Amino acid sequence: MELLILHNIATSYYKNIVFNALENRYKEFKVIHLAETQSDRKWEIDLSYLNYPYKILFKGNLDKVPKIKLIFKLLKTLGKEDFKMIYLGGYTEIAYWVALIYSKVKKKKIILEMDSNRYNIGKRRFYKEFLKKIFVKMCDYGITYGKLSKEYFVSLGMPEEKIVIKPNVTDNEYWKNEAAKYKAKREEIIKTEGFKKHNFIYVGRFSEEKNLFFLLKAFKEAKNQTKDKNWGLILVGGGPLLGDLKDFVENEDIKDVFFLPFKQRNELPKYYAVSDILILPSLREPWGIVVNEAMASGLVPLISRRCGSKDLIKENQNGFLFDPLDKNNLVSKIKKIINAELDIKKVKNSALISALKYTPEYASEKVLKLLKEVNDESKK
Repeated sequence: MELLILHNIATSYYKNIVFNALENRYKEFKVIHLAETQSDRKWEIDLSYLNYPYKILFKGNLDKVPKIKLIFKLLKTLGKEDFKMIYLGGYTEIAYWVALIYSKVKKKKIILEMDSNRYNIGKRRFYKEFLKKIFVKMCDYGITYGKLSKEYFVSLGMPEEKIVIKPNVTDNEYWKNEAAKYKAKREEIIKTEGFKKHNFIYVGRFSEEKNLFFLLKAFKEAKNQTKDKNWGLILVGGGPLLGDLKDFVENEDIKDVFFLPFKQRNELPKYYAVSDILILPSLREPWGIVVNEAMASGLVPLISRRCGSKDLIKENQNGFLFDPLDKNNLVSKIKKIINAELDIKKVKNSALISALKYTPEYASEKVLKLLKEVNDESKK
C-alpha cells in the first residue's frame, strides 16, 4: 500500500465522497478514521455509501475517547500498516501529532491537509502559531481548499510549490435533481410554510463567527429602504445564539424572518427550492460547503469575502461578494437584488454551470496530482 490517510471521523460526508472518487482511480490507499462522529456533528451516522477501504478505531463520539486509549490504539494500528506516504487530515487532534512523529521516525513522506486561513483561526496566540509552524515544517507536502488557506499555509512555512489546492466539493447532481423535485411544488410549499414569494436563505450554525446579527441588521435596513413585501429571510440551523437571535428579531421588529431547526442532508433541498439567494455572512469560514450545495441547487451565492469558497465566485457573473464588516456594502447588494437591478435568472444559470465543474472526481484529480509529484521526487 502506498498511501495511508488519517482522518478524524467517518461522518465527514464531503471528505468521504472524494475518497470514493479516489478509489475509482487509485487502489493503493486506505483510510483510518479515529471515530464515527464528534459532539458538534448532528448528521445521522450512515456509512453505507463508503466504497473505499477504511478502518474505524472507535465507535461513537471521538470526544469521549480517552486520549491515552486513542494514542495506544493508533500506534498499534500504524505499526500494522505498510505504507510509503501518510496523508494527515489536520493538526488539531493529538492523534495527528502522534502519526506525524511516528511517520517522521519511520521516514515516511508526510502530506498535510489544512483548511484554516488567517480569518478562521481566532486569536493568533503566539504559542499556538509556534506549534502549528513546527507541525507544518515537519510535513513534506500540503493540500488545501483555496487561495486564502494557501496563503496561511505558506505563512506557516510550507513552500508554495509543495502545496496543491483541492477545492471543497459536493455531489452536485444530488442537489440539482432533489431541488428540482421541490421546485415543481414551490408555490405549494411557500403557501403551506408561510414563506415569502422570494427568499434569501442562510444554512449553518447560529454562532458568533457566522455574523448573523450583522445579517439581520442589513436585511432589515434593505427591506425598510425598499419598502419590500415579497422577500423573506430563512435561517436554517441551530446553536448557542438561537434564543438571542429570535429575541433580536422580535425586539427590532424585523419582518419576514423565518427560523427553521437543523435539517439533515435529505431535508435541505426543499428549502433551497423555495429560496433564490444563499447568504453566508461569516467572519471566518474555512470554506462553506453550503455554497456548493446552493449553487448546484440553482441559487445565487451572496457570501462574505472571508469564506474560502469565494474562489468559486466571479463577481456579478455567478454570484456576489461582500465585506462582512461593512453593513452598507451588504445592504446595497440586497437592495439591488430586491429591486431587480440584476438579472438574477442569468446569474442563477451561471452559478449552476460553475458548481457542476467542482465534483468529487475533480478533487480526487488534485490528490492524484500531488501523489504523482511525491512519487516522482522520491525516485530522484
